Amino acid sequence: MSESSTSSFSRKWHAKLESALTTCEKALMRMLFLSGLTLSGLCALAFAGCSGGKASQTCQISSCIPHGHCGVGAQSGACVCDAGWTGAQCAQCGADYVSDASCGVGYCKSHNTPSSCVNGVEITCAPGSPLSSTDATCDGVDDNCNGAIDEGVALPAVPDCADAPPDPGPAQAWNHFVQSSIVVASGAAEHQGRDLFLNPGDPQWVLGKFAYGPTETVLVGEDVDLYLDRGCAGAWEKLGTSTTTAAGEHAAVEGVDDTGGRIFFAIPDSLLLGPGRHRIHMVVLGDLTTTEQIIEVVNSATRAFVVDLDGTITETEADDYPSMLTGSLPVAWPSSAAALNILAAKGLRPFYLTERPEWLDMRSREFLAANGYPPGILHTTLSFLGATGTNATTFKSDELAAVLDKAMILDWAFGNLATDADAYDNAGVQPVSHRIFIGLDDPRGGRRVDNWTELPGEFATLAPYCRYAR
Repeated sequence: MSESSTSSFSRKWHAKLESALTTCEKALMRMLFLSGLTLSGLCALAFAGCSGGKASQTCQISSCIPHGHCGVGAQSGACVCDAGWTGAQCAQCGADYVSDASCGVGYCKSHNTPSSCVNGVEITCAPGSPLSSTDATCDGVDDNCNGAIDEGVALPAVPDCADAPPDPGPAQAWNHFVQSSIVVASGAAEHQGRDLFLNPGDPQWVLGKFAYGPTETVLVGEDVDLYLDRGCAGAWEKLGTSTTTAAGEHAAVEGVDDTGGRIFFAIPDSLLLGPGRHRIHMVVLGDLTTTEQIIEVVNSATRAFVVDLDGTITETEADDYPSMLTGSLPVAWPSSAAALNILAAKGLRPFYLTERPEWLDMRSREFLAANGYPPGILHTTLSFLGATGTNATTFKSDELAAVLDKAMILDWAFGNLATDADAYDNAGVQPVSHRIFIGLDDPRGGRRVDNWTELPGEFATLAPYCRYAR
């Protein structure tokens, strides 16, 4: 072999041989290499010379795994065992054996039998048996060990409370004919009920406002009949009759100040509402105009989501005002109703929270119903002008604090403005990724989406929110 060939060969193979050969083998390889032998001959003679004239054992990696690997250098030709394993092929467990408790899924994993070492023989990890075949128990556990949680739970349907209202009978004379006739002549009825989340044991109030015309001229001193659809089962019962107030006549109830034209009716103990969704129908006796209120009596740790309206489930922030001029409703974001219906079907109660003025209450309800949003609780502001900027943040923060005071859990929040992001942060909605903003980058880490299209499929994979503890 020429000197140039020798130099080329040395450069090519030096790095590979360096890491794999013993000192003896390196020395013999160098001497034999200079004699002009082929590579196979060099290897055979070098290994034989360094192993007492016999070719050393060749390590096969397949004989060492899964608990070892082939050695290199001084350990070449033999299996090098992982900690806790011993033997020529690392097949025997030893004193430092580490038990494996990773087998199984869900309940089967939490109730498995970890692996053990008995007289050098590994007894492998054994999954537990499924707790059930259907996973129909609302316990937050994958009872049937299939990777899904509570997928067999049948959540009770929430009624839409859409039964026909009761027959109020004929209109009656006004208590204050002249005064009330002037009020009624000022324009169309703009009555509003105030929805409530209540806990069992809370005082239960029917709350409503009665006003007419574009400036909301309030109706004072007139009687209003109150009817209850208990559990929204379609069977109406009369609660009683209340009289509209003059401003300041009644103390504030559930954050509602008495600005006049309001009713504050305490439901009698004998008629108190149990857990569930209930509908109140209010009828002004003088002209039979109406409004409604929803009361949901919820247990502690009831799960909910909060969603803004304008720009969040309507396509633009100010869409409602131009549409009023044409007598139409605002345009809903495609897929928004589908996404929220999925969350409601998973067990979350909807809370529609908007900074709109109070006189848009009924119009907001019409929008939600017309576009198929899940039935829930709706709150506007209690002002004539609504709220913007820091006032909107304060309003929504206070509303969410009241919900949390009912020991409810806000799992998801949806908005589109910085005021929404501020309010949801003040409410501590967690995880932060469950604060979803349409077209808004939230510096606190909330999630931005540009539309609702991706959300229905994502929400469909969620486990039911049937549990009453976080």
